[in-house]
Amino acid sequence: MKKHLIFIGLTIALLGYQPAAAQQQSQRTPQEQAQQLTNKMTERYDLSEAQSAQALPVNEAFVGNMRRLKETSGDDQESRRKSGRAYRQAYHQQMKEILTPEQFERWKADQKARMAKRRAQKQAPANP
Repeated sequence: MKKHLIFIGLTIALLGYQPAAAQQQSQRTPQEQAQQLTNKMTERYDLSEAQSAQALPVNEAFVGNMRRLKETSGDDQESRRKSGRAYRQAYHQQMKEILTPEQFERWKADQKARMAKRRAQKQAPANP
């Protein structure tokens, strides 16, 4: 019985933590998000200090552009989609110049996996 209560308590605590973490992420500034993204990239792809220094302003610009795009919800959806695609293409081109070919291939594969996961999550509620 005691183990069940502990399990239930932990489950409730974890469920309560999820929305708080999502809210905290949205409250971060674009600079903070870009810094966190750069730190993760440095760890994941073993970036040098020079690569990390080059990636930070690129990440800041990308995060800022995507946030502004998200905030302009009144605009036409098709124009937002085109703008987002243009931002991503420019971002990929800049990353290609910063990363080594091996790092870029790993980064690109991770991007594709992340997008596939997002698409699957969007389709899951539609298919009961």
